[in-house]
Amino acid sequence: MDALNNNNQIKDKRCEAMYVSVALCWILVAAFVTDYVAGQLGTDEIAVYDTVNPNLAAMESLVRLPGVGPATAKSIIEYRQDTPDGKEAFTKPADLQSIKGIGPKTVEKIEPWLSF
Repeated sequence: MDALNNNNQIKDKRCEAMYVSVALCWILVAAFVTDYVAGQLGTDEIAVYDTVNPNLAAMESLVRLPGVGPATAKSIIEYRQDTPDGKEAFTKPADLQSIKGIGPKTVEKIEPWLSF
């Protein structure tokens, strides 16, 4: 009788392991699908919890902002390099309108992801 109980316990543990494995697979599939759909909708440029400081950010970070491409990111970096030492080029979102290609609509789109 003990052998039968042990055999049942082993089967139960195998079933549990299988269910956990299947659940983990579904979680991974759901994460992939979510990322894919976000990419298709154009919302994967930057995560909600990320912020970008235009006074410090590298080009890779700047181009993740909605409406900011490589040319605009390069212009941001060049503009802040021309700023005198000890002074920040940008202190508020509207300051970015000094950059060619950034207007009020772009500032409105990127404002939630900016930090100064």
